Amino acid sequence: GDLALTSSSLVDASDPFNSASEFEGRVGADLKYGLGPNLTLDATVNPDFGQVEADPAIVNLSAFETFFPERRPFFTEGANLLSDHNLPGYFYSRRIGASPHGSADGDYVDAPDVSTILGAAKLTGRLGSGLSIGTLAALTSAESATTFDAAANRFAETRVEPTTGFGVLRLQQEFGTNQSTVGLTGTMVARSFASDDPTRDILAANAFTGGGDFNLRFDGGTYELRGHAGLSYVRGSAEAIAGIQQSSAHYFQRPDQDHVDFDPARTSLLGATASVAVSKNAGDHWLWNAGVWGDSPGLELNDAGRLGRADDLQSWGGLTYRETDPGPLFRNYDVGLRTESGWNFGGARTGTNFSLNANGQLRSYWQINVRAEHDLPAMDDRLTRGGPLMGRDAFQSASVRLSNNYASAVRFGVNLFWGNLHHGDDYEIGFDVNFEPTD
Repeated sequence: GDLALTSSSLVDASDPFNSASEFEGRVGADLKYGLGPNLTLDATVNPDFGQVEADPAIVNLSAFETFFPERRPFFTEGANLLSDHNLPGYFYSRRIGASPHGSADGDYVDAPDVSTILGAAKLTGRLGSGLSIGTLAALTSAESATTFDAAANRFAETRVEPTTGFGVLRLQQEFGTNQSTVGLTGTMVARSFASDDPTRDILAANAFTGGGDFNLRFDGGTYELRGHAGLSYVRGSAEAIAGIQQSSAHYFQRPDQDHVDFDPARTSLLGATASVAVSKNAGDHWLWNAGVWGDSPGLELNDAGRLGRADDLQSWGGLTYRETDPGPLFRNYDVGLRTESGWNFGGARTGTNFSLNANGQLRSYWQINVRAEHDLPAMDDRLTRGGPLMGRDAFQSASVRLSNNYASAVRFGVNLFWGNLHHGDDYEIGFDVNFEPTD
């Protein structure tokens, strides 16, 4: 009796969408089919991902979107053949079946948590010729929220997500004795809006992204030259494209940046991305890398992929010396210097960082790690969320960690930190210990 009373007290009796019990049924199907020894076809109709681990609860106070990892088996299997972490975020599988973008207003609202995946299919594998193939197509249904007006005692339907089709293609050809590669990536999103669909004003009707990439390896992979070049194109209503221009990834409305221009009448947006990097990844002592990456102000990947910010030009360089032969004091050690600098396409320098990293393993198997950083003064073009540039002070920091043999049954470490991150000296001392009672 107490349990029933407690449960009923949590139900709003005037909410027509609350009931003492709920029942939902669904029927779906999954298919996995081998096309010869090299290719696999996966297909799903009305899939149920109810048993997949839920995302952690977060409170996001920033202006930027939170990206969660993919846990649905259909999308995690063969995911490495559909994307590459060295490339722009052309494809982010969580876009498929995501929470509806629209919202509905009413005294009481019954809205879907996710968009229903009507069906999806993917073809993945690697041919004997060295060609890796990853293709995916998916269709999600239109979604509506039901609202209730208590004063008028009336129900209504509001569209919160249109019918959407997704397409992804990733090809990568390996060649040569050093396993060099060239690749091609393409994505497509198409949305079908009803005549009175309010989501027409918040979502692009069509989005296309993609481009080519290369990774040339020399001397058995000791040296690498890699790069990419790509484009994005989105088209939709003036209201939808205006929302993209003013989003946290673009901020075209910034008043003191004349290299971008917010145009409320625009119905399409074109952007570009490119990079080139060179590195020495192996050798007895010296390793190094350098590169540059640029995303134009109009680059937009967030229909099928993920993009935190456009209008960004980054350069970097690093040099590391390492010793892997045991000496009188250290079994091995490395010392590295690195610098990074960023600008927007209007020439404002958004950051410059210098860092020193030193790591060593003593003869006793104790570890010591040292890091020092120095950031020059810079201008932040995102901190005011679409407002003018804001200055950011220089700051420095240094940290040291000392830990004992990782194979010990009792492992402990000491951390020391100093920084002047907040217009004053900050000191931190940390200690951690781990026990392993048995092996």
